[in-house]
Amino acid sequence: MVRNKRTFFGQIRGLLRPFRIRLASRQGTKRFDEAARSAVCQDDLLYACVNALLEALAAIEMQIAALDRQVRALTQRSETCRRLMSVPGVGPVTALAFVAAIEDPGRFRRTRDVGGYLGLTPKRYQSGEKDVSGTISRQGDGVARHYLYEAANCLLTSWSGTSPLKSWGLGLMRRVGAKKARVAVARKLACLLLRLWKDESHFDAEKGGSLRPA
Repeated sequence: MVRNKRTFFGQIRGLLRPFRIRLASRQGTKRFDEAARSAVCQDDLLYACVNALLEALAAIEMQIAALDRQVRALTQRSETCRRLMSVPGVGPVTALAFVAAIEDPGRFRRTRDVGGYLGLTPKRYQSGEKDVSGTISRQGDGVARHYLYEAANCLLTSWSGTSPLKSWGLGLMRRVGAKKARVAVARKLACLLLRLWKDESHFDAEKGGSLRPA
């Protein structure tokens, strides 16, 4: 649904571009709707074309909002999801994706094993004297891996608080680059979420992921 929403934004901008009408790239659906209608109000045919796309865009927006409400309701009914969402950057979709991918936390004897299970550990090639570490394996649940990566990005860039985990990630970002740092933080988040789930505890930002009783 979100991909379709982005597609409609692009289609409307593409339709208007030959007429030298450019709409701001960063604005909400309501402001985008108003700007687009205002830009074509003098041309009946062009207005009809844009109006049809805007109506479809509004319908998609309503469906996304309805699904968002259902997702939030699911997480509110789950004590596990509420614990996971105590971690900065982890929202309802990330929590649900992680729970769905792991199912039973008891399957993992060591919390660090979850990084490999979700494809967030580097691939290794060993032959003779060669020992090469490559990119992440991308094994396991791709949806959970994607949202953990997004949660890591949110923690490093959007969350205004401080924690040892964020400081570690920012330091890593300066040394190895943003993409590798986000992957590494995503792997740490996966381990942290599994610990919280197993120990039935909440995140403590000041201690960077140490646990406190529920």
